[in-house]
Amino acid sequence: MTPLEYSRFLDLRDALHEEIRACLALDGHCKSYEGTFEIVFPAVFDGSEWRINLHCYVVGPSRHYEWSGDTFVSAFEKCEVDVREWIKESARWREENREQADPT
Repeated sequence: MTPLEYSRFLDLRDALHEEIRACLALDGHCKSYEGTFEIVFPAVFDGSEWRINLHCYVVGPSRHYEWSGDTFVSAFEKCEVDVREWIKESARWREENREQADPT
């Protein structure tokens, strides 16, 4: 993992955390693990599999997620596609609910 790749990961993490905070401003229900990422480096016996795990209750269709790949980048790109889409969906949901709560 290069510094640039790690920086991309941190940008995604920041974007997700920002969306989580925006959601919690509307509804404070969450889990203590909210937005926790784990980068799992390949072990001796795992071959070359990298994993990224995410624990997130507020944003996304489930609560626990895992992406894997032969490199950090391949695992991260799968993760990034999903998480960016979930952030967009969440933002749309917040906007729709804001309009319903305040029809002015």
